Amino acid sequence: YLYQFDAATNNPAPGGGPVGALRGVCPAGWHVATDCEFQYVEHALGMTVAEQQAVGVRASGSVGTLMKSGGSSGFDMPLSGARRYNTGFINGGSEGHLWSTDCDTSAWPVGGCYKRILNVADGNITRIK
Repeated sequence: YLYQFDAATNNPAPGGGPVGALRGVCPAGWHVATDCEFQYVEHALGMTVAEQQAVGVRASGSVGTLMKSGGSSGFDMPLSGARRYNTGFINGGSEGHLWSTDCDTSAWPVGGCYKRILNVADGNITRIK
């Protein structure tokens, strides 16, 4: 499923509570990941610390490929596209967008949260805010 931030985290705006409170639609014992948690996964799959902390397209070799559906990491992210707040759904089947809970509430709702973008065409992981 695709969720808006408030539904996914059960908070009206990003940064609305501690990580434990950001369970939202997740099963008991799970929560929406922080940017740091995504960095742990990226590191475990072979990304350098410098790349983990970089913003933009990160040429991570095969780390993005390992995280996509069918990759060997077990993460299995489907490339379901994304929903822009003002224009609807985009890039279904060719990109996957994963938001984290690390947000700048002054930029809400247009942006301010770190997210990862995986693309069907390569093994890169884009990290933007």
